[in-house]
Amino acid sequence: PHIGGVPSASPRLTQSGGTNYSASPTGYAFGLNAVPLPPAKPKNKLRIFNWNKVNERNVKGTVWEDVNNEEVIGKLNMAEIEQLFTVQTEKPAAKADTSIFKKTKVSLIEAKRSTNLGIQLHRLGLSPTDVKTAIYQLNSEVLNLDKLVTLLKSLPEPGEVESISAYLDSNPGSEANLGKVEEFLLEISSVPQLDIRLKCFMSQQQIPASLITIKKAINTLSLAMKEIRENSDFKRVLCVVLAIGNTLNAGSNRGQAYGFKLETLTKLKDTKTSESGVTLLNFVANKLIELEKDSNLNLLKDMPNVEPASKIYIEDVQKELSSIETSLKQCVSALQTVKDVSVHGAKPSRISKKEVGADGLIREEDLFNSKIDEFVKSVQKDVNQTSELLKSVYEGEFCEFVVSYGEARTTSPEQFFNLIVQFANELWNAHNQNLKKNEAKKKAAASKTGAAGAATGGGIKKRPKQQQATAAGGAAAATAT
Repeated sequence: PHIGGVPSASPRLTQSGGTNYSASPTGYAFGLNAVPLPPAKPKNKLRIFNWNKVNERNVKGTVWEDVNNEEVIGKLNMAEIEQLFTVQTEKPAAKADTSIFKKTKVSLIEAKRSTNLGIQLHRLGLSPTDVKTAIYQLNSEVLNLDKLVTLLKSLPEPGEVESISAYLDSNPGSEANLGKVEEFLLEISSVPQLDIRLKCFMSQQQIPASLITIKKAINTLSLAMKEIRENSDFKRVLCVVLAIGNTLNAGSNRGQAYGFKLETLTKLKDTKTSESGVTLLNFVANKLIELEKDSNLNLLKDMPNVEPASKIYIEDVQKELSSIETSLKQCVSALQTVKDVSVHGAKPSRISKKEVGADGLIREEDLFNSKIDEFVKSVQKDVNQTSELLKSVYEGEFCEFVVSYGEARTTSPEQFFNLIVQFANELWNAHNQNLKKNEAKKKAAASKTGAAGAATGGGIKKRPKQQQATAAGGAAAATAT
């Protein structure tokens, strides 16, 4: 079919270069002896459609012989084509400015340490100036305890600052070329008495929390002693074990005991009875219930502070308190040695942007002395009271407490309370074993009784049936007669 109205002769360029105005027999202005006219040249470069052209010599006898694409081309919207298929040309990259030589950052610190410091500084997330200001002002909101620990790992090592300064001396005006690690080390090293300032800053944040932990441990010891002393179930256990032990040891030099060491309680499970799977501890647990049905064998339930007390190592508590007292003395000493930079000034770092005074020094808002002085006064009383409390509870009350149970004064809290915890758990387990065993015995007895009853019941049921059958037979015979 013809596309786009009545076909008309159109000028064609022949292969010889002449013009042919003849129309094709099919109505398409396309002949084998003509070359297809190209469409109008687009304004922009279009995307290439990757196809394989059919050679002109191979068109004859194919579908392409009757295809007229020129009329279709004439109806295409070139603006639309160009909008959709224009090749987006990349803007030429700006030529590098070769007029200015851009220097790379200089690394003067050993590679591995520089990498580690870079990681630490990234975690810190603060500029060198912010760090300096926080140190001068003891600002715990900027430098909390975690960041202080990170900072202490990032302080300059001997020779590093000297190496950076030597580079700057040899290369005047090259401060901008320093890497971030070098900048940080140079800036932070300009803080006078940096080490002692940071130690006091750490003490200011650590000591209050440490005192709370120590006082909590002391309180736990006091409560644990009170719970054991007032627990009637534990006293009953001691009484029953003593009675059973004296009964077993009657007639020997081990008998007639007035008491026993508490470690004895943890040996009850090791003494076997003639019954398989039953120990002396199982026997004690049974007797406690027989003698007092309301006995609570879950001892730790009513003594919640005993297990936490078993995890308190008194030597660690004493060392921590001693460390606090030492740190506090260092803070007091620092008040005499650390100079107030806001008054006396400090040497600026090589990259400092602070305004330098006529004396060549810079001034910072230095709150170290005022804040540390206030801290020492507020915490010193608390430290003294905590020290006295520890002596009173451990060296006084606890030592008397363990002696009252027949133990040596040198027994530590963790040793004493661990014995109680271990035995309490073993007693509770033995009690549960007894309950399961008694339940199994009841089920076995019930099963045996049921089996015996079923056998007896079966014989009874057969007799009435036999009687009924006999009676029915007799009636039938009578009727027949």
